[in-house]
Order: sequence, then structure tokens, then C-alpha cells
Amino acid sequence: MTSLSLLLLILPFDGPAPGADDWKYDQVIRHKGPPLVGLVLEHNRTQVRIKCIRRKPGTPTLLFTDTIPREEILELRLLEEPDRKKLMERLEALRRDRELLSALTRALEPGEKPADLPADMLELEKTTWPGNEKLEALRYRSAHFELVAATRPEIVQLCALHLEQIYEAYGRMLPARVKDVPVTTILLPRSLGDYQAIAKSRGLNLLNSAFYDPDRNQVVCGSDLERLCDERDKVRQHHLRLRADIRGRRAELNKIYKGRTPVGLLAPLAEAEKRITLSEEKNGQLMVRSRERLFQRLYHEAFHAYLGTFVFPRRETEVPLWLNEGLAQVFETARVELGELRVGLPDPERLKAAQVALEKGELPSLRRLLRSGAKEFLVGHGSDRLTSDRTYLASWALTHYMAFERRQLSGTSLETYVRSLARETDPLDAFRSLCGEPLDDLERKFHRYIQKLRPDGRLATAEKLESR
Repeated sequence: MTSLSLLLLILPFDGPAPGADDWKYDQVIRHKGPPLVGLVLEHNRTQVRIKCIRRKPGTPTLLFTDTIPREEILELRLLEEPDRKKLMERLEALRRDRELLSALTRALEPGEKPADLPADMLELEKTTWPGNEKLEALRYRSAHFELVAATRPEIVQLCALHLEQIYEAYGRMLPARVKDVPVTTILLPRSLGDYQAIAKSRGLNLLNSAFYDPDRNQVVCGSDLERLCDERDKVRQHHLRLRADIRGRRAELNKIYKGRTPVGLLAPLAEAEKRITLSEEKNGQLMVRSRERLFQRLYHEAFHAYLGTFVFPRRETEVPLWLNEGLAQVFETARVELGELRVGLPDPERLKAAQVALEKGELPSLRRLLRSGAKEFLVGHGSDRLTSDRTYLASWALTHYMAFERRQLSGTSLETYVRSLARETDPLDAFRSLCGEPLDDLERKFHRYIQKLRPDGRLATAEKLESR
């Protein structure tokens, strides 16, 4: 049998800077106003019709169609056929992904089912839960992962689609260097209780709701989404009965009073309907938050798996914890479209916390962060929480700065940095070589950047900064 180590094929590590947008567009140059960019749908002597495309960092792609009279156009710049074809394929893929995500999301709402899903996508296989042949499960196979879930099909499909998107985003930011390695198994238990039982059996911290087990190449993620779906279905049936009762009582009153029912008698019925609606809205918000938490956990832990399997295998080298956790946090709250990480907008909560920590002098220093290890990140008991939170926060802030402001966390520069650490180079010297400047100078720039950074991704002016 061929050993696993002989199957590792290391490829050159290079790629675009994080957040780089390589989309090319048709351009309509007008006499007045900014150019319109997108895909020209038709043009003649009287007008031009264009599907405008706006892609701002951290926000969904915005599409709308506009028609411009020819007399308002100074110049029409059309793409060459290969680029035009690629743009059309991207727009079609975007439409398809949005429809699919919408259908699968609706499937988690009362009474809805996904409709018209492509026959060749999200195909689920029936299987059994690992280690328990009596428990039925569903499996989805991909090029980088295998998802095994003991939950309802619509949850499995939605998770599979999100994972496909985020894995492609991983690859765009950090292209795979290793081929022919086993894919990561991602386990999604039915309940948080089942997840905690797995974590406990492996001697892991029950405070976390997901973990990556590098020895097994497994991600295990807990969620209460299945329970919420079950409860939502029960509540929905109850609300249907209540609404039917209210309609019956209103009809009875209208019959008795011949359509002139006193307002005082109808008011309690209207109030009951209002309470039902408010309850449904609250339940819907709980579902949304539960889905978001599930995807954040999957994005975070799956990144650890991708980095340690396809980019920098543990047997070859190991990425420093500050960077590993920093990148995982960047992906955790990322918006992904067509496998692209829509970057530029910092996580508002982390940004605010980092700015407050800087003001209070509580953000770990650059030197301390670069030398940090598992001790600073792990929470063994309650007294470790503060140190862990601050270290995670500093790792996110430095990673955001290095990746999106300095653009130094991609390509050969990152590989050189990681390999330098593998040779037991002092962490400070290795990072100094990556940055090309003294650490004190870089730390001042880093802190100033975080202080000036705004939730919309722009940097505050000196005047606005002083007023904060």
C-alpha cells in the first residue's frame, strides 16, 4: 500500500492579493456623470441597454438594468469575446447560486420546500452516523470535504452549499499547495447534546460549539437549528389552529351583529392575531441567528482544516496560531459570492472591541502576539477567558491589517514566512522579514490603522478621529 506521505504533491504557492477583483466589464462613458460598467445587452444608433454591476467590498453584488440615449454617450468600450463570455458565465452562476440559496433558505421556513433544484447539485446519499449504525444520516461529497449530518435534508443541503462557497473562497485567498490528500470529514450532529457527547468523549472543552480535530481530519459542529425547526413546526400548527379559531369567532360575531360588530368585541381578536404575528417574527429571528451561528462555526473550523490539509500540512510545517486564528476569524464573518471572499468591511463588533482595547492599553503588544502559543488562546477555566479573548482580538486585528491594508498574506511572501518559522527562526525576526521594516514602526502603523478604520471599510479623517 502506498503510504500517505508519498501522496503529498507540493505545488507553487502564489495567487492574487486578498480581496483582488479580476472582473472585467463593458464600459459606457458618458458626457456627464461617472462611467457605467457591466454587461451591454444591446446597442444601436439610438440607445444602449446595459446590465450595470456594482461590486463593493463586503457587500452583495448589485445588478440593475439601465438604458442610456446615444446622445448622452461619449464612448462605448466593449469587452473582447473571451472576457465577455466569462462575464456572462459569472452572472449566470451568480443568478443560479442566489436562486439556490433562496430556495434552500425558504425550505427552513414553515410549509416551504426547495423547488427546481438542479439535478446535478447537492445530491445527498443515505448513510449511517459514524460509530452508530442504527442512526441514519445524510452525506454530501465534495472535492475538499465530506459532510455527514444527522439532520433534516434541507439543513444538510444549505450547509453543503455554504461550504462549497467558502472552500472556493479559501482557495482564492490561499491556493492549495498540496494534492492527493484525504478530504476533511465535517460532522453535523442532530443536537447540541449529541455534539457535547462527542466533544466530551475526546476530552475537549465543552465551552466551544465546534472544533477541528487534526489527527482525524474532522470538523465537528454543534447547532440547535434542528431543535428550533422541530419547535417551529409545532408552534406553526398551534398558530394555524388559533388563526382558524379567530376567523371562526369573527365570522360568528359578524353573523350575530349582521356585519356591524362593535369594535370592542373585535379588538381582542385583533390583539390575539398581533401576538401570533409577533411570536412568529421572534421565532424567525431566532432561526436566522441560529443559521448565522452555524455557518460562522463551519467557516471558522473548516478553514483550520483547509489550511492544515491543503495549504500547510502539519507534517510539513505549522502556521503560527495568531495567523491561523486571525484568518479563521476573517472568514468566520465573511460574505461569500461565487466562491469569492467579499472583503474590506471589518467585523463591526471586533473592530469596536479592538479600538476600545487600544484606547485602554489592553490590546496585546505585537511582540507578545507574535510569540503567543496555545496557552494564550485556549480557555481551560474561567480565569483564562480574558487573556484568550484579547489574544483572539489582536490576532484578528493584525490579520485584517496585514491581509487587506498591506496585502502581505498571500503568495510566496506568506510561504517564506511560514517556512522561516519552521526552521525555528525567532518569530520576531521572521515577521520583520515579512514586513520589511522595524517592528516598532509597523506596530505604530497597525494601531493607527485600527484606530482610523470605520465599519464601512474606509479610514476616518484626522478630524473625525479626534472627535471620537
